[in-house]
Parts: sequence; C-alpha cells; structure tokens
Amino acid sequence: MENDINEVLILKIKYFEENMSIKSDSEKKIVHYNSVKNISNRIVLYNNKKTVLLKEKLIIYLQKLEDSGYTIENKYKGSSLFIKYISPSIIYLLDNDKFLVNSDIRTFIIIGFIIDLIVYYFISDYHYPLFILLFSIFGIYRRIKAKKEGKYAAMFW
Repeated sequence: MENDINEVLILKIKYFEENMSIKSDSEKKIVHYNSVKNISNRIVLYNNKKTVLLKEKLIIYLQKLEDSGYTIENKYKGSSLFIKYISPSIIYLLDNDKFLVNSDIRTFIIIGFIIDLIVYYFISDYHYPLFILLFSIFGIYRRIKAKKEGKYAAMFW
C-alpha cells in the first residue's frame, strides 16, 4: 500500500512539473510550485501511517489542480488549498526532517531586535544594531541552505 501511494504521488508530481513548466512564475507561485516539489520529494522518504495520510492529501491537492487545468483563480483560494492540503505535510517535515518555513527568518530578526534593545537600554546608550544584523545573516544563510537541500517550503513560493 505504502509503495503504491509513493508511486502515485511520484507520477502526479511528474505530471505536475510537466504541466507547470509552461506557466509563468506568478502562476507557479499561486499553486505553491516549489513548496509542493520540495514537500513531495521529502515525504516519499517516510513510510508510516501518518505519512500515508499526508501523501493522500498531497495527491488530492494535485488532483484538484489537474481538474482545474493547473490554475487557481486567486490567492485566497490558493492559500485555503495550501492550509488544507499542504501545511499538514510541512508540520510533519518540520518535526522530522528539519524543514524550514518562511517565518523562520522573521523569528531570527525578532530575537536579534530584542537583544539589541536589551543591550541599548541596559548596557550602553550608544549601540549599533549588531545582533539584528547577525541573526538576519544567520537566518538568510539557513534559508539559502534549506532551499539548496530541498528542505524549504512557504506559501506562494
């Protein structure tokens, strides 16, 4: 059963990639092209009951796209499909495969900002925003690395 669902998912992704290759970047973003590719490439590596359900959701999402001619009419529809069918897989991969999401870099920036505020108010009145810069660079580095490794997903990416 698990191998069958992997084969179905791989075929659906292959068909998805073929059909999306002629689409514009904005059309690819609204169907979450890069995120779907990264998620499906990583989720097929896992074979347990939870991932079978996640793979089924991805297959349903890909079938809905296929039925609509690989177009989604607006961002609202795209985001609701993302939340319903794709985000459960992201949550699983965050826990099990060290996936990164878009909010990861924002977290680093907020932490750097808070540390800079603490240093400014409690240690020195004159301070360069060093920590926000360091944490931002670290967050950007992690994002670039995750994209190269295929471990990054975000809505409309």
